[in-house]
Amino acid sequence: MRFPSNAVQARNIQRAVADLQFVVGQDEEGHWVAMESNGGGGGLFVSREAAVKYAASEAGRRSNVLIFARAPVAVWK
Repeated sequence: MRFPSNAVQARNIQRAVADLQFVVGQDEEGHWVAMESNGGGGGLFVSREAAVKYAASEAGRRSNVLIFARAPVAVWK
């Protein structure tokens, strides 16, 4: 069975979102960070709540996508 390209693209996007996880924590300077666990995206935020809201929004509001860091998070290496 062949799918139209837009159906294949939609299925690939759904799979990528299903596998997506975010690390939320603070960097060494105390800024709040939310980053994709695969290093694909993320950013710096003014508060923990803003970082969590961003990560939840990007991952489709699934509850098992957030990993809270216990050590400082390195944004750029």
